[in-house]
Amino acid sequence: MHSIIDNCAGSWPFVQANQLAHIGLRCAELSRRHRPDLTVDVWKVVESLMKVASMTARPLSCTTPSDDTCIPSYFICPILQVNDRHNISSIDI
Repeated sequence: MHSIIDNCAGSWPFVQANQLAHIGLRCAELSRRHRPDLTVDVWKVVESLMKVASMTARPLSCTTPSDDTCIPSYFICPILQVNDRHNISSIDI
């Protein structure tokens, strides 16, 4: 697993990356009978990964311009960048 994880994408939690890789491989089985059930098996793994990710998530905005750990704004969905959510309905599209 360590040989296929892209270190350029940051620090990967090995256990969670391993779980995701295994469920992905099971979902890619050629025979439908051997694939996991989406609502039971896959969702259980995805839900646990989402919980871990939400506990370790970094803030979307940078604290300083020289902060190398921040995500550039062009990689973040514009909807997530809206600070005042009460005024979203008044935005003209």
